[in-house]
Amino acid sequence: MRKFLPRRLLSLLALGLSLLAVQAMPVAAADKLTPQAAEVLVRESGLADQLPSIAPSVAAGLTLNPGFASNLSEDQLQIALKAFANAYAPLRLSADISTELAGQLKPAAAQESLTWFQSELGRKITALEDTASKSASDSTAMEQAQELYQRLSPRRAERYERLAKASDVAESSAQLLIDTSTGTAYGVASTAGAESPPSLDEIRTEYGRNRAEMTEALRIQFVVLFASAYQSLPETELDQYIAFVESPSGQAFHKAMAVAIDRAMVKATKEAGKQIGEAVRVKKAQTPA
Repeated sequence: MRKFLPRRLLSLLALGLSLLAVQAMPVAAADKLTPQAAEVLVRESGLADQLPSIAPSVAAGLTLNPGFASNLSEDQLQIALKAFANAYAPLRLSADISTELAGQLKPAAAQESLTWFQSELGRKITALEDTASKSASDSTAMEQAQELYQRLSPRRAERYERLAKASDVAESSAQLLIDTSTGTAYGVASTAGAESPPSLDEIRTEYGRNRAEMTEALRIQFVVLFASAYQSLPETELDQYIAFVESPSGQAFHKAMAVAIDRAMVKATKEAGKQIGEAVRVKKAQTPA
């Protein structure tokens, strides 16, 4: 896990920050949010724009950990990469996240969130977060954010700490890192065809042992990133934003989205393992005895 964290950290910041940004969505009546309404939320939040980075992130695990690639032949490597691309395809992930989100988020919370995001300040902050998410993977931009953070007043720094805590963005991003790392390891184990490969749960448990370390590293980076993202925001407006994120509706949204992403990633990992297993069996059947 230590090998995965440094290079993947910045791309995860971009994806994590997009979880904070949401625009307008149609909200279902009655007592259940529809998948269609949830799909609009996934798209308008900016999350959909970040989903294309998931499959490459999972596949990158093969190069970040040479021990994986060295256990595979070229044919096996290509089977794994193809399965990753299919299972973690943006449209597939978006549909699965939307389905899960519809089952997690209540229409009342969605409606209250919508009222906030359609407000003038809500739209202003959405635009700031969208801009910041596009530059979060730039190491130079992060260095500049660090310089800005060093100049913050204690009061302003405390506000960013509160925002990071209330949004739980570090924890959800750490889970995403575990999910992408697990996907790579599980895919490779399925491809290698070991007699007793580790189960998906075993792999998730192993990578999850470093959750606390990852979460803290991400929390620090997000607080620094906030210094850049919200530098033009007056303190009164920042306080209004924090009040929303700390509200029951804001809490419900962030928790629901985190659960939806995790479940969609687990489903994608299982699908990758299934596709790899089928491809390996076909390859063996085509190989002359």
